[in-house]
Amino acid sequence: MTSLWSSTERKALDTAEILSEHLGLAIKIRADLGENDRSATGYLPSEAFERTADRFFADPDLSADGWKTARAEQERIVTACAAVTESDPMGVPLVVSHGAVGALLLANLLGEAISRDFDQPRNGGGNWFSVREMKPAWKVFDRC
Repeated sequence: MTSLWSSTERKALDTAEILSEHLGLAIKIRADLGENDRSATGYLPSEAFERTADRFFADPDLSADGWKTARAEQERIVTACAAVTESDPMGVPLVVSHGAVGALLLANLLGEAISRDFDQPRNGGGNWFSVREMKPAWKVFDRC
């Protein structure tokens, strides 16, 4: 790894701090690496959150209860990751972000339609995927 990037959100920063100590890399922060905007609803109990997330992924061009659309959020995370890659063109950047935007990025990398099929397993977090080639086509190398 040659650079370490994180969203501004606490859970991502906590992970980035652990990685920073282990890898000896300074953390570079980008707000556009953040989780999808769910501020319209705020915290939702688990069952209500899962129903809303299902709708978010099922119809990417419509807002689910005021959330930003999945299509808009996918565009944001793809653009943010492209900027990270461009800032470290010969290196291997490590990006710490969030589940839903990771699913949107993964669908884009695979050339697939937005779908919750690419969402992280419901295992409490700590999931990842790595990309071996960013240009000309992004190819997924591994996923956990």
